[in-house]
Amino acid sequence: MKLHHYNEAYAHMVRRTPFANGSEKPTPRTFQDKLSTLKEASRGLDPESTLRLFDFYIQEALTKGELTEQQASGIYQSLPQAEIKETIENFERENFVDGGEVNLKDLTLKKRQSNIDKWISNNSQEAYDNASQASKRKIQLGENVVLDKKIQYADTTKGKLRTYLSELPDGSTINRKTLAEKFGIKKASMGNVTEVLNEFKDKNFKFINPQKKLPMLLFGKKENELTTDQRSLITSGRYNENTMTPYRRSKMYDPFSLKEYGKTWNELSESQKNRVRAGKGPEVLPPGNKVKVENELRTLSKNKKLMEMFKKTNRTKSDLMKDITLVKKILGPETNAIARITQLAAAVSGDKPVDGIPTTYKKNASFIYNNLPHTKTQRELDELIIGKSVNEKSIKTTKGKITKNPNYIFTGDYNIDEPAGVTSSVRNRSTPYGIFGQVIQTEINKKDKKSFDGNKSKKEKALQEAIADAKKRNVNIKTDKKVLAALKDFNKLVSEYETKINANVPKGGLKVELFKASLDSPNNTIKNFGTFNSDYKKAFLNNYKNLGYSFVVPKNINTIPQIAEKINDPKVIKTMTQRFKAGNPRLLSVMFPAFTLPTTGYFAGEDFKKGEPVLDIASSALLGVKPTESIVRALTPEEEGGFSETEKLARKKLNILKTVKPSDITTIASLAAQDPEYEGAPAKYLDFLKSQNLESIVEPAEKEFQEKVMIPFRETKKTQREPVISGLNELINQFSTKKYDSEEIL
Repeated sequence: MKLHHYNEAYAHMVRRTPFANGSEKPTPRTFQDKLSTLKEASRGLDPESTLRLFDFYIQEALTKGELTEQQASGIYQSLPQAEIKETIENFERENFVDGGEVNLKDLTLKKRQSNIDKWISNNSQEAYDNASQASKRKIQLGENVVLDKKIQYADTTKGKLRTYLSELPDGSTINRKTLAEKFGIKKASMGNVTEVLNEFKDKNFKFINPQKKLPMLLFGKKENELTTDQRSLITSGRYNENTMTPYRRSKMYDPFSLKEYGKTWNELSESQKNRVRAGKGPEVLPPGNKVKVENELRTLSKNKKLMEMFKKTNRTKSDLMKDITLVKKILGPETNAIARITQLAAAVSGDKPVDGIPTTYKKNASFIYNNLPHTKTQRELDELIIGKSVNEKSIKTTKGKITKNPNYIFTGDYNIDEPAGVTSSVRNRSTPYGIFGQVIQTEINKKDKKSFDGNKSKKEKALQEAIADAKKRNVNIKTDKKVLAALKDFNKLVSEYETKINANVPKGGLKVELFKASLDSPNNTIKNFGTFNSDYKKAFLNNYKNLGYSFVVPKNINTIPQIAEKINDPKVIKTMTQRFKAGNPRLLSVMFPAFTLPTTGYFAGEDFKKGEPVLDIASSALLGVKPTESIVRALTPEEEGGFSETEKLARKKLNILKTVKPSDITTIASLAAQDPEYEGAPAKYLDFLKSQNLESIVEPAEKEFQEKVMIPFRETKKTQREPVISGLNELINQFSTKKYDSEEIL
């Protein structure tokens, strides 16, 4: 929006002409009065000006007490955000484009009405009334707009199936049973599938027998998960049961590569792959590394609980997860558990014996070694760990929810990718960042993005080692040359791959995002940090505390749970479909109108439901702090669970240790002079505070304060808010139909 447009509108609608003639001032205008005026005036304003004035009036009404926070929240949440965004974009496109194109502004009202009347005479008034705003604009311009009557049935099962089939390329291979399951069509109504298919005879669809095993054999996928290219390779006969695909090759070579190299086939370099093809191990196995691995295997073999995996071969998914978890518990969280289990199985089977490891369960160990049941389970476990890190379900479950949604028509050609990677996020302990997702082209995900994930993991490991070394030397990591060099090297890798992956993005298209690393806190590097609930914020902040670095997450990146919610919106799917047709490498971005309240608003977050103080919710979102606890802690008497004066002083001193830098000599000297208990040199004041063991004083006091004061407070608030939360949807419905009808106003 142009600033002067807004200023002119505001001056016209809000300001008052001075009463120089001494006439009586009229009664002050209410919120309802202003909405009525806005409704009338909006016909002459651009959409964004209208929205900004609408937002201004709501905020003004809140300040004056004409609206409650509850009512305001209901109004904001009832706004059709995707439609509003489209309206603004259409207005800008139609009224501010360059060139000689005829726009609405070029036509008189009389001419517009003439075009409307002409169109209605050839169609109907009802058809015009039910047309979209975009269609109405075209009609006003005199364009020949043809409306498909089937649009009114778009939300039915047959309508959704029809839309899905219309988006499929000509010659696609499909099966009726899969379509019926995808769109919830019962077996008794299978005729509906055939009926709709008959409408697309010109697309020459091919039908495949779902019993064929080629998709799983060649690609490790179900038939409906194949990309268009993969499906074509099978149906054309170019690929058959004798074709050696990358997937089959990895299944063939994984046992050997894991045993000899401690890596999967796909993790090997080209030179290593050549040796594996020839049945050769590493050229030179470092003696130190061999000794280390064999010692670790002997340690594992002494764990009776772990060795029970070789007692039975029919291990459940739960058993497999426990095996992996136990290995990491014994050897450390960064251990490649799959590699060690495979190597242990090779040793127990006698295939590659290790001194001190018995071969009692030789037969069963050989079965586990040759079938690698833990490999797939590791991926599923990592996906579960990522979800749990932010108090969500496994991201595998959420991604399954996305792909099974009938609205989601992009399976096969596009994958749900994790920019930070699944394996590398868990293995490098930057786990919460695996919750972010993007819908990108399958070919990109399987090639360049997969290559990046492998290299990213190595560079991230190097950054971690540099940080650990700096801490060991007691050097500030933000100024250490080795840390900064490792950080620069990591981000250089990200830039190179972003350039490579996005080389062919169409003009104005949505680019694939990769995350650069930063030594700054995540509340600054995660651009939508303020919109997340307390579980997410806690996870990212704790991760930064442990690692010393964060990742830069752009504003346009969603979490995987957010993607699952957004695809329920037909307008989101429409936008994704447009990008799909345009050949965009990525389909979905964060879409918020400029005036939208943060999703951490009064009612939106889990913090509100849990009874957190409203001031803390707002302040945490904006500033990352919670002032209410501090205030209550200072005011609550000791006998009611508050801090004693000694405990308050200890907490104050502990805060000094956490916030004051040793290099800030001036501040330290000032604090030392103010402390009556300290008589030493100012430069030694921080050492003096460290010697007082302040944690032993503060921690018990904090625990008592939480148990006696804050927990009961939150429980009370939680109970009080339950009826508010349960009645929120009803409130929104009231606002969408009564006098504050935001859709009508806008």
